[in-house]
Amino acid sequence: MTVSILMAVYNGAATLEPAIRSVLDQDYGDWELVAVDDGSTDGTAEILARFAALDSRIKPFRQDNKGLTLSLNVAIERAQGEYLARLDADDQCLPGRLRRQVAFLDANPEIGLVGGNFILIDETGNPYGRSSLGTLDHDECVHRLKTLAAFFPHSSWMMRRSLAGTLDGYAPWAKKGQDYEFLLRAVGVARLACLEAPVIRLRKAEGSATFDSQFTQYRTALTAWLETFGETGRPRRDLAAAVDRWFERNHVGRKMLAVQHATFALAALKRLRLARFARLAALALFADPLVIRSYFWLRRVRLDLGAHLLAELEGPCAA
Repeated sequence: MTVSILMAVYNGAATLEPAIRSVLDQDYGDWELVAVDDGSTDGTAEILARFAALDSRIKPFRQDNKGLTLSLNVAIERAQGEYLARLDADDQCLPGRLRRQVAFLDANPEIGLVGGNFILIDETGNPYGRSSLGTLDHDECVHRLKTLAAFFPHSSWMMRRSLAGTLDGYAPWAKKGQDYEFLLRAVGVARLACLEAPVIRLRKAEGSATFDSQFTQYRTALTAWLETFGETGRPRRDLAAAVDRWFERNHVGRKMLAVQHATFALAALKRLRLARFARLAALALFADPLVIRSYFWLRRVRLDLGAHLLAELEGPCAA
């Protein structure tokens, strides 16, 4: 077995079928789809069972709900492939994705993990944009990780099984943002790369927040950043507390939500979807009337993230 595609799904019935079909339509056949049903209560189990009956390469496993991170580790344990690819149940592989990434890893044994660019699709599966990361070498990947700049998404990954073994999979403490935390550890033992070609369709519905109400994903990423680059020697709980102080003091969640709504509003305007533009622009202004200033504030912070976070550890409010 060459490729194991890792999928963890919870109540993904609405988008699961096109995700699976995008794998079946690949022009590279030496794969298995290890799909962990994380205690779904919708029709996810039935969809997985139906496709497994049609193709033995689709291997569903059902468990009680444990969350994405632990479910992905279960998928890694059950995978048989030399390479491990990721695919979320609401995303889709583009034609040729597996063949292209396998060929790249075969030709570049020094690379431990490769991602790719992507096409954005909305809630109905219609494309409305694409990434512009281009080709990234290892040094550029590290720079983007350090500055929390745009990066190739989790669903675009293909990595060597040996890398997942060296790192013992995903960190159980990272309930969200586990992909960023994994990459921070990966760059210490392997080299990364990004293909210029799009390899997936990434579902990102206009107006939807990609963060939960507490912005746990971003807080996890910042904590992992401090642990990797901060060189403080502090325990993780202190780092997480510093992130929480900085986050609340600067109203980071409100600013991020406003900027995201504004970004989707501009995308709607470009497509002349004026009603959607008006609604999303109103949401952005409701979240933060100074959304334009917040946009530039977030960009400036990202360029000197360490100074902002380390100040919380050294300041008078530090625990």
